[in-house]
Amino acid sequence: MPSLKLSNLFRRNADRRSLKERASDLRASIGALNRPATPQFAPGSAEAKAAWRDACHQHSIRALPLHDCPELDHPTGGAWTTRELMRAMETGEITVTEFARLQPIASLRELRFAEIAHELRIGELFALAHADEYPAKAEADPVLAAIAASENAEAAMTAFAASTEGRRLTDAERSQEDVIERDQRATRAAAWATVPTTAEGRAALARYVASQAELTFGPDWQAKVRQEFCGDPFLALLAAVEAATRDGA
Repeated sequence: MPSLKLSNLFRRNADRRSLKERASDLRASIGALNRPATPQFAPGSAEAKAAWRDACHQHSIRALPLHDCPELDHPTGGAWTTRELMRAMETGEITVTEFARLQPIASLRELRFAEIAHELRIGELFALAHADEYPAKAEADPVLAAIAASENAEAAMTAFAASTEGRRLTDAERSQEDVIERDQRATRAAAWATVPTTAEGRAALARYVASQAELTFGPDWQAKVRQEFCGDPFLALLAAVEAATRDGA
């Protein structure tokens, strides 16, 4: 097979387009990336796997000429890459002159490989074909939303109490207070009933337990909890959960 004459690709064309024209083309091509003309297959589907196999076959055919590049023959076999050339120049294996001659050829060769892979959607199709080999994105722990709802209800009650402090409530305000109290009870019950599914959720629940105990017993809640039945086991369990979540268990 005839060798690839990459040096011919560096010749300037007499009617080469201006920088402004090429910049305009680049903007248009980038904009086109947001409007894919090719179908996207379902992750892990038979269609995605077939498309991946076909892309690999086409890549082998189109990239074959790039492997025959005597200008870049490496002393130990294979072809020089831009990274290997840089390392060789730094260690004195090749001279600066040799690097300056070979680097543009190696860079263009790698660019052609990248263009072929881009045109054939190699990266995209690989991910879609092998989707089953990667973990799915973890959904948010449901306890986080439950705790947030409860904390919002607590904040609403705190704000209401501050706005009515030192005076008698009107009938409308008493009705409003009843609504807020019902919301407090309901959201607390929902938080207690929700089982964490992640370390983040367990850590949040441990903090929520401590905050609820402080709301009930005050700043010295730990001392008061110890006076209650099962107080010490409760504190021991809470400490264990906090330690485990710190360790990422």
